[in-house]
Amino acid sequence: MDSIFSPPGFDWTKDKARELRQVIGAKKIGFWRAANLLCRMYGYAGWNELKELRSLDPPFPTEWDDQLDEYHLTERYDRFIDELNAELDIDDEQSQAILRKVNVSSRNVSYASTSSVREAVAVSDVDDFADRLAGILAALAPQIAAARSGGRQAIRSAYANRR
Repeated sequence: MDSIFSPPGFDWTKDKARELRQVIGAKKIGFWRAANLLCRMYGYAGWNELKELRSLDPPFPTEWDDQLDEYHLTERYDRFIDELNAELDIDDEQSQAILRKVNVSSRNVSYASTSSVREAVAVSDVDDFADRLAGILAALAPQIAAARSGGRQAIRSAYANRR
């Protein structure tokens, strides 16, 4: 999933940043560092980018936890863990303990089942890619044929006709 996972709003983000700071320890992390960490966990560069994108008209869309399948929910939690690990120099187990305490998501992920979910989705993703690739190749077939018969000039005309 290439999209950004949005937190519900500014107040929620500030509240969760305070909780995150409390769980990690106020001496280890300040409020704005915790807020920026939380924003990075959701895929933003930091608080300023969250504020900018959420202030757009219409606002940047939110992907709610209940809209995510198990694979993408696990992907979201992996991002959370990666950001916590990098910021705090801790391991996955410590990050998972922090996430359980702060509850940054309305759904919980069972880490014991993540590898089987990933394997099942990976097969589905490969099948989906193969289907899409067939369509892409069918669309490119005229350009490929033109390239074989007429060289670069034929390719340029094919692209010009496509626009």
